[in-house]
Amino acid sequence: METTWIEIGGFLVQAPVTAGTNLVLGVQCTLYFRRLRAGPGAQQNLWSAFFLMMAIATLAGVVKHGFGHELSETGLLLVLWVSSLTGGISTYYAQRATAVTHVPAYLKRRFDRLFQIQLFVFLVANVALGPQILLLVVNTAAGLLPVIGVEAMALRRGHPGSGWIAGGLSVSILTGAVYVLGLSLGPWLNHIDIAHVLMGASFWLLVRGCRPHQIAPRDYLVAWPLIRRIANPAISPVDRLAREVDRLVREHDDDGRHMRRMTTGPGGF
Repeated sequence: METTWIEIGGFLVQAPVTAGTNLVLGVQCTLYFRRLRAGPGAQQNLWSAFFLMMAIATLAGVVKHGFGHELSETGLLLVLWVSSLTGGISTYYAQRATAVTHVPAYLKRRFDRLFQIQLFVFLVANVALGPQILLLVVNTAAGLLPVIGVEAMALRRGHPGSGWIAGGLSVSILTGAVYVLGLSLGPWLNHIDIAHVLMGASFWLLVRGCRPHQIAPRDYLVAWPLIRRIANPAISPVDRLAREVDRLVREHDDDGRHMRRMTTGPGGF
């Protein structure tokens, strides 16, 4: 992979787009951590811990990608450790956040034990093999795919926010695929940069699901027939809106007359 450089204030910055997108992600995760930390309930507290870990991981990525050439071998290894371990711990908090929301109380301790075992295996693998991105990708996929399934089932039951969380975690899994496959648009927008853009979208989706009283994604699908009728290009916007309101009023009146016939006519209650 071709390395890009820019000079800022006399300092050489390696892979500036990668370091810059890491910085944006770090700021984004810090803001989300602060927002959710003050929220009510265990779910928001656990998701705030997730964003705190991701903030540390991405800010360490700024140093790793942008200024790694200035560090000693030991210093660079330390930064790699911080980035990898906090990324793995973030998966643990995502798992716990979903479990505390959707898993029955009598099963939560068993699931917590499974999450702890996975985290322990990840930490041991990092000690044995060193901080490797492939370990992080495998740990993330193994930890988040079941979470996506649980959130998807919760969405079918009408749980608010689950659709956003499932979507956000799915995009997060996609970032790993982009990284492993090395999908790139050139040296100034390589596979790491594209993965970072997807991570930003993933975080935005997640924080929408973590906040209460959000509109679930499927609610937009329910509203689509109404949106499509209003957006008919053959009619002016004002007439479209007026006709749609008139149609809804007529339907409401018809429903009212139907109910009155049911309650007052033969066989009514």
